[in-house]
Amino acid sequence: MKFHISTSRPLELRTALLAVPVPEFTGHLPRVMAEYDSACGGQLKSAQIDFTGKAGQTFLCYADGPVQRLLFVGLGKPTGTPGDDLRRAAGKAAAVAQKHKCKDMAIVLPGRGSAERIAGASSAISRASRPHSAQTLVDFGKPFCP
Repeated sequence: MKFHISTSRPLELRTALLAVPVPEFTGHLPRVMAEYDSACGGQLKSAQIDFTGKAGQTFLCYADGPVQRLLFVGLGKPTGTPGDDLRRAAGKAAAVAQKHKCKDMAIVLPGRGSAERIAGASSAISRASRPHSAQTLVDFGKPFCP
């Protein structure tokens, strides 16, 4: 299994699936999802979606451009150990990528990446995915804002 670390803009990556972790929210679409709305053809703002970012919850949409699918993965409510939430979300994303027979995937790591967070996400993806698929972990260095 190959892992690549990239600081590229997530929507510029050529990948079958881009996973975006989203904390639990109520009300309006959080900024982290709104940023990706145009890649989904405006589906997120125009459609009534049931996704609220609860832990383990997912919402998949097909995208235009180098990213073929966008997967929003719920992190749930913030806990004392944010690395654990991200690790679970990465494992869930890998399982969805495998289910859809994606040849590769990328995951956006919210905020600035640390070696511990990258290792945790890599480990979760390794456990949940096929042995020969390639993943890209993206850390675009922006603060994570719901």
